[in-house]
Amino acid sequence: MYTFIKKTIVLFFIFLIAFACDRLFFLLFNSSQHLHNFDVIDILKLVYKPLPLDISTACYAIALPLVLGLFIIYLKPKWVDCFQQYYVVIILFLTNLFSAIDIVVYREMGVKIHFKLFSHVQHPSEVFKSVALSYWIIGITAIVIFTYIQFYFAKKIMQFFQHNNRLLQKIPFFSVGEDKDEVINNHFLKKSNSSLPIQQTSIFKKMLYAISTLLVGAFLIAVGIRGGLQPVPINESEVYFSKTNFLNESAVNPCWRIVHSYLENKKNGNTNPYIFMDKSVAQKNVADLFAVKSDTTISILNSNRPNICFIILESWSADMIECLGGLKGIAPNFEQFKNEGILFSNCYASGTLSDQGIPAVLSAYPAQPITSIIANEEKYPKMHCINKNLKQIGYHTSFYFGGQLIYGNIKSYLYYNNFDEIKEQKDFTNLPSGTLGIHDSLMLDEWFKHLNHTPKPFFSSIFTVSTHSPFDAPMQNKFSEYGSLNKYTNSIHYADKCLKDFFDKAKKTNWYANTLFVLVSDHSHDTPMNWDYFNAKRFHIPLLMMGGAIKNEYRGSVFNQVCSQNDIVSTVLHQVNVSAKDYNWSKNLFNPTTKHFAYFSFTEGGGFVTDSSQFTYNKTSNISLYESTNKNETDKKKQQQNMQSYLQILFEEYLSF
Repeated sequence: MYTFIKKTIVLFFIFLIAFACDRLFFLLFNSSQHLHNFDVIDILKLVYKPLPLDISTACYAIALPLVLGLFIIYLKPKWVDCFQQYYVVIILFLTNLFSAIDIVVYREMGVKIHFKLFSHVQHPSEVFKSVALSYWIIGITAIVIFTYIQFYFAKKIMQFFQHNNRLLQKIPFFSVGEDKDEVINNHFLKKSNSSLPIQQTSIFKKMLYAISTLLVGAFLIAVGIRGGLQPVPINESEVYFSKTNFLNESAVNPCWRIVHSYLENKKNGNTNPYIFMDKSVAQKNVADLFAVKSDTTISILNSNRPNICFIILESWSADMIECLGGLKGIAPNFEQFKNEGILFSNCYASGTLSDQGIPAVLSAYPAQPITSIIANEEKYPKMHCINKNLKQIGYHTSFYFGGQLIYGNIKSYLYYNNFDEIKEQKDFTNLPSGTLGIHDSLMLDEWFKHLNHTPKPFFSSIFTVSTHSPFDAPMQNKFSEYGSLNKYTNSIHYADKCLKDFFDKAKKTNWYANTLFVLVSDHSHDTPMNWDYFNAKRFHIPLLMMGGAIKNEYRGSVFNQVCSQNDIVSTVLHQVNVSAKDYNWSKNLFNPTTKHFAYFSFTEGGGFVTDSSQFTYNKTSNISLYESTNKNETDKKKQQQNMQSYLQILFEEYLSF
């Protein structure tokens, strides 16, 4: 038993070393093509930055031998060595195989290995024809040789630790000078007062020891797999650290990546579960929705190069704002903000989670049922981001968040899109934190300091955190009448006050007069209104454009037509004379010929809202809901067709990325 545990621990470190070797080859083979003007410090960080994912992968790898080995050791101890050796060879071979594929895929396509690539295995002739036979021979031979070399050294290392206890002398649990299993047996036999025969007592104690070891090992492995005891399990974002995306992707363990992408895609595979009609019909319906008579816009700004700030409000519902038909007194300062800008009174969130809302706001990419596009790094190259458009015309860009950007893989999405500065909770260790992060008052202060010293023009976003569960805003509760939702309501009131304090300071700066602020929620939340989960009103969120850059004649105006958070990117880009042609799911709200509608998505389906109606479809229950001011059956069929066409084409595009 003692020897087996030692071997399992050593096996863990062997896998870590193997991952580091494969990463080195990834760097060597791809650096000339993807690494230019690199930072030596960032290169050195690749020694330790990838460790969280490597540890998680290694824990996955040792889980099976730990469980099986503890049972085999009591049945046929001689099998243990044979089992471990074969297992090590298999894991090392697969690790090297995935690493080799990763190197080739990244060199040819610029993306990391992902599960979708293995769909090509269904057509092996195409795979073999796409690569010269000589490359196949060289590649497979190299993998086999490298696996043999790794296994040879792994075997030597395991033999060394098996016969050398000196490294463990200081650990009381391990004895030196006699076999640990014998020590355990003797210890239990001496202490035993059982009337059972000595042999039965020994077996019982050994089994008890094995079970205890299994439970402790299972706990440690589970912690290693999820990356620790923090609220958010580990994902690729944990190892992103550089402005050079190639270095970030070098840090991602290819074995971990392939498993993660499989889990993300196994729910639907490569099949679109939302096919309602002939593809050509659906495409025409979607094209008609976004068709405009001319690509024109009303200019609402007094500058074509304003500073642009996005304030993404965590979980703000329109029900919390009186001027949007919500409760009175919850967000009184927002009521004043609307007089300083343009209020969009009928804006809808694209999805239900932050990892759907962030790409909807920054990339104008609608939320999908079942999954989230930013959980799949291989799809990033096909998805655009307003940050890159603005950088191309000279904007300095940044993103601030008081929590952990690892949530929903948001961090990797931001790094991929080359924000000049990305700051999160761990970058402000001097600031006190709540349960999920640094509260809005402190983070808005930090953001304000940042904006004061940021090169202009700048594009900067801040994602608030205090209005996220558990809603531990540092403010006395003033809304006990709302029962279980009183803490959420109170957190909105607190955040509203924080925004007022921020704008009071911002208005005194020299940059405010040339700044456009876009305040928008990432998604909505349950409210005292108690809307049904599938009701469009459940997705109603605030959207407000304000700031000194807005022309006086537009301040205090209200845009009552239906719109979506997806429309922000196209609308803003048109104001700074930048083409938005790449954002085919986004509408320019200041084009007088734009059609007014909004799509939203939830886990089981989606919905479609117009100025006069709403249609919702739940695929799981096959139930459709329709509300309209005109009760027109023709309109119902039209909106149903629009929603189904939108969802069908969107999901098909998502799968094709």
